[in-house]
Amino acid sequence: MHITIDNQRLDTDTCPHCGNEHSNEGWVGKHGTHLGKEVVYRSYGCVVVVSSCPHCGRLSWVLVGLQDIIEHKFEFPLGWKEKAEEILEERKRKAIKEWEDCLCGDCVHLEKSSKVESAYRKCVVGCGHVVTECDRYERKDK
Repeated sequence: MHITIDNQRLDTDTCPHCGNEHSNEGWVGKHGTHLGKEVVYRSYGCVVVVSSCPHCGRLSWVLVGLQDIIEHKFEFPLGWKEKAEEILEERKRKAIKEWEDCLCGDCVHLEKSSKVESAYRKCVVGCGHVVTECDRYERKDK
């Protein structure tokens, strides 16, 4: 299944194909088919959960917080908690590596940063993912 806006359940309960409504627990619990590792729309902290509609059987997706899966906020299929924990750890390792490879950490213009699930910076250039090249980079005096 390709992840597109056409097959996203925007309100989490309504099938984008047939329009039937089901509870979020109904979608994810016994009808959850796939837990994706992809980051969609810069939605760090979330994963894609693909489910089949209990009415028409077609697949659609919704973003679910990793912590919701880890803390069992809904009834998820077996093994999803462990997979969510693995995804979170993988994202943390990647964020730390990206932070080590970027210019932002020792730039005088850095205002705010995060290395929780993605390497993020706020500076005079703007907000967003860390960079390895920047016209405004000025090294801090050590």
